Amino acid sequence: METNKDPNDKIKIQDKVDDIISCIVEFFRNQGTLDDAIIIKEHMAIIIEYLRRLGAGTSDASAFMSVDQIERLLLELRSAQADAGLRALLVRMRNVKAESGIIAQKKSEYRQKGVRLRIFCRSGSSVMTLAGRVPYERMALVPSRPADKARLREIGTDGYVYPLDEALGLSDLPYKITVGAMLEIAKESARCDSYEEAERTLRDRTGLKVNDDTLREVTNTVGAIVFCNDAIVAESARKATDTGSLGLGATGRQGALYLEVDAALLPTRQDGQKGVVYKDNRLGMAFSSDNIYWWKHKQLNKVLYSILKKEYTCLIGNSNDFNKFIFSLAIRNGYGSYQTTVLISDGATWIRKMKDSLFPDAQLILNFYHLKKHIINYYMIIYNFNKYIYLEKYNHINNLFYDSKSDEAIEFLKKNCSKKYIADLDILLEYIDHNINNIDYAAYRRSGFCVGSGAIESSTMTVLQRRLRHGAMRWNASSAQAVATLLAKARSGLWESDVVKPLFSYYGQQCPGPGDN
Repeated sequence: METNKDPNDKIKIQDKVDDIISCIVEFFRNQGTLDDAIIIKEHMAIIIEYLRRLGAGTSDASAFMSVDQIERLLLELRSAQADAGLRALLVRMRNVKAESGIIAQKKSEYRQKGVRLRIFCRSGSSVMTLAGRVPYERMALVPSRPADKARLREIGTDGYVYPLDEALGLSDLPYKITVGAMLEIAKESARCDSYEEAERTLRDRTGLKVNDDTLREVTNTVGAIVFCNDAIVAESARKATDTGSLGLGATGRQGALYLEVDAALLPTRQDGQKGVVYKDNRLGMAFSSDNIYWWKHKQLNKVLYSILKKEYTCLIGNSNDFNKFIFSLAIRNGYGSYQTTVLISDGATWIRKMKDSLFPDAQLILNFYHLKKHIINYYMIIYNFNKYIYLEKYNHINNLFYDSKSDEAIEFLKKNCSKKYIADLDILLEYIDHNINNIDYAAYRRSGFCVGSGAIESSTMTVLQRRLRHGAMRWNASSAQAVATLLAKARSGLWESDVVKPLFSYYGQQCPGPGDN
C-alpha cells in the first residue's frame, strides 16, 4: 500500500536502519562467526520488513488493513523469526566453542580412573526436540592402548566416549530424544487410539516425526518409570500397614470418601505361548463428597450428580497385587480422615474380600444398577426377551429393592417363578444372598450416599477399554501397563506432578517451571 508521507523520508529511515544492521554485522564479525552475523542481519531485516508492511497497511484510510490481515502478518512474522532463530541455533550447535575445554575435562576425569583417552574423529549426530531435530557435530574419544580399552570396559563404558554428549546431558537419555519430547510422545501415545494415530497427530500438531516403533519404546520407558514410582509408594503403604506404623489422619472431615473398583479382561500375548492369554486389568477410583456436584433434573424429576475430581490407579495382575495400589490410592485421597468410607461394588467376591482385609470400617454398597442388571437378565430369560411383558414386574422388583424391601422382593420373585425357571431364579437369589448386607438403599440415600457405580463403569471404558481393547489388538502385559498407567495419570489430572517432574528427576535434569520454554 502507498502512504501519504514523503518518499525521501522513507529513504532516510531506511538508510538509518541499514546503518544499524551494518554495525550489528560488524560486531558479530569481530565477536562471533560470519554465519552469526548473516543470521542476525536476516533477523533484523525480517522485523523491519514486517514493520514496513504493517505501517503501509494502516496508513491509507481507503484501503486499511483488516484484523485478519494483521493476524496473518503476525503469524508470518512469528514463523519467520522462529526459522531464523532455529538456523542460528543450528549454526552454533555445529561449532561449540567450549568443546576443547570439555574434551580436556573428560580426559582428566578418565585419567583419574586409570584410562587414557585420545581424540579419534569428529562425527555428526542429532537430537529430537520439541522444536524438531537438531543436528550437531562432536568429537569422539577412544582408549589410547589395549589396557585402557579393558579398563574402560571394567568401569561400564564400551566403545567411544563423546564429551559433548555428556555435557549436553544426552548420554543418559535413551533414543537421543529430549525429556520434553519424550513426555509429548508418551502423552499422545496414551491418549490416541493407536500408535499409528499418535504418529500422525504428533507430526501434524507439533512437527515431530517419530515412527510408531519408537513411539512404543518411548511410551514403555516413560510408563515403566511412572509405574515403578507408584509401586514403590504402594509397597511402602503395605509395609507400614503390616508393621502398624501407618499413621492415618484423625477423623474429622465431614462427608465420605468413595472408592470404586472394576476389572476387565485384557487379551495379551505371552512369550513362548501360542494364542491369546487373557489377564485381569483392574481399575480403582477414589473421590470424596467434597467433589460431588448434585442437581435436580427438572425434566426427569430426579436428583443427579457429577464428580468434579477423581483419581485412578490401575494394575494388570491379580487382586492381591492390586490391593496395595488401591490402598495407597485411598490414603492419598484422605482415607481415615473422613467420617465414612464407602466402597461401591458390582458384587464380585474379590472386592468383598478386599473390603474385609483393607477397609473393615467401610460401608460396602452393591451397585444398584448391577442388581437391576441381574434382575432384568432373569426376566428376559423367563419372557423370551419380550420387554413389554416383563417390564411391569421388573420395575416392581426394582422399586422394592430401592426402598429397602428386600424380603418382600425376594418373596415376590419366589411366588412368580415356575418350576421351569427355578435354576435361573436360584442363580439370582444366590447373587442377592451374597450381597444381602449391602443393599439397604433407602438407608444409604438418607445418609446422602451414592448408590451407583456408573463412574467406574464409564471410566473402565475411557481409561482402559478405549485404548487397550480395540479389535485384533494384542498386548505385551508390560506395554499395556505402561499405557494404562500414563492414561490414568492424565485422567486424574496428575500428569505434571506424577509424570513430568519424576521423569526430569529420573534423568537428572531440572524440570522447567511455569512459563519456562
